[in-house]
Amino acid sequence: MANGHDSRYKKLFSNPETVRQLLVNFVDLDIVHEFDYSSMERVDHRFVSDQFKQRESDLIYKIDCRGKDAYIFFLIEFQSEVDYTMSFRVLEYIIQFYLSLKGFDAMCRRREVPEVLPVVLYNGEAKWDSCTRVEDHINSDSGIRRYVPKFGYYLISENDFDKDRLIRIKNAVSSIFLIENSNPEEIYENIRILPELIKHEKPEIIKLIERWIKNLFEDTGADTSEVEKAFKGVKGVSTMLETTIKKLREQSKAEGKERGIEQGIEKEREKTVLNMLKKGIDDSTIMEITGLSRKRIKELKNRK
Repeated sequence: MANGHDSRYKKLFSNPETVRQLLVNFVDLDIVHEFDYSSMERVDHRFVSDQFKQRESDLIYKIDCRGKDAYIFFLIEFQSEVDYTMSFRVLEYIIQFYLSLKGFDAMCRRREVPEVLPVVLYNGEAKWDSCTRVEDHINSDSGIRRYVPKFGYYLISENDFDKDRLIRIKNAVSSIFLIENSNPEEIYENIRILPELIKHEKPEIIKLIERWIKNLFEDTGADTSEVEKAFKGVKGVSTMLETTIKKLREQSKAEGKERGIEQGIEKEREKTVLNMLKKGIDDSTIMEITGLSRKRIKELKNRK
């Protein structure tokens, strides 16, 4: 069960948009609003050692922070009990990550080692009462204390967020946290309001949430029919476009007016693109969904 949960969260936060939502809405640090999220990229295997690659419960992103590279480290390891060694474990992971960076010795000589923001996600029922800083665990009041590691991580404890706040945020991550925080009596009610909370998300994010919740229900043996009903009311733009094109093609076969239908398809495609642009969907996603070129999308932008 725990492994399935970790896997679901890794898939969820493998999308840059959900990472942005998590940081901006659930990390109370001013610096997260200065990150250049358009620069964010997942750290691949070229950047880490074989030993670090074996870690099952982590995600690492590189991001531009005030013109310099920084890293965001997510430890996704949910447990039923509080882990009082967590600050030491995260410190170990961060040290391994630093040592695995290419050219790390040169970075140290130049005093240009990049910053890392460690974030721990916790979804257990018990209140997290473990110290988030290494030095707070160490019993010392002597001169040795100056040599104690000064290191900490940022904790996101899902049970710290009440239902009203999660509903007000209205995005993919807050919706997932809402379901996570639901008790058996209210979970189906919360699923029914999901369409309203995520209606402005991109189609791929909506599909990601639906898959996440279905997998959660399947793991627990719960009935998924309510999930399917809820998501019938949340139609992605790509699905709408597919349906429109399919109908127009069927009409073309019946009427034998291929040229007119192709023009109709093009008109519907352009209409869909304009709607997507109004919702702030990025050019790359629009290109992937509609098949239009970047140049044509730019022309439609100017026409808008």
